[in-house]
Amino acid sequence: MTYRQILTNIIIIFLLIVFIKCTERNSEKEYFENGNLKYEVTLKGGLREGLLTEYYENGNIYSKSMWKQGKLNGPTKIYYKNKSLRQESQYKDGSIVGVSKIYSEDGKLKEKQFFDSLGNLVDYTKFLSNGDKNNSIESKKPIFIGNKDTVSIGEKIELKVLLGNQEFNSIEVHLGKLMDRKILYTPKMPKLNDTTVLLSIKAKQFGENTIEGVIVDIDKIDRKNFDVIPFSYSFYVRPR
Repeated sequence: MTYRQILTNIIIIFLLIVFIKCTERNSEKEYFENGNLKYEVTLKGGLREGLLTEYYENGNIYSKSMWKQGKLNGPTKIYYKNKSLRQESQYKDGSIVGVSKIYSEDGKLKEKQFFDSLGNLVDYTKFLSNGDKNNSIESKKPIFIGNKDTVSIGEKIELKVLLGNQEFNSIEVHLGKLMDRKILYTPKMPKLNDTTVLLSIKAKQFGENTIEGVIVDIDKIDRKNFDVIPFSYSFYVRPR
């Protein structure tokens, strides 16, 4: 190969590199059928980086979120069609963390949700339209935090059990059939603290399994004040 041929090949390779770099996308956009912008975000190395803005079809903003290396990182805000704030949250490495607030269309706070550093929902508080806390039983839902929902026969399914929108200062967990009137007299599951119970059960039966029981939201000072919330949790048991 002559010197001229080598030089020509080098020039061609250089031009190809320049062409590829020039054609790399530095933004991502999508449009509605009516031509209005649906969303747009900048790209860095092919990954979302910076502010992503989503729109309703009428052009109003649906959400604004911050991204880093292709994952949600930073504040995210979602809006109603009337432009009022619907939800504001904080993300880290793609998972929601800290406090998330949810609002009604007229701007009133409806709910606060609390997440740990791993993105697990650990509590929430619901509010009435007048701003007071909603303490109705219907507003309370059990929260289960576990590292897996599929185990082998002989393994233990382990869950942290909490109660969202808790009214009092302690909970108890009793296992049993929900129709059993004596369920409150079954032994209590061990606690990690006043508001968290550790549920640990060995898997004995292959297939879909269900754990049933009740959570008692109780005032540990005046035990006459309490609410009983039923729950069921399903997990799968595979053969060894």
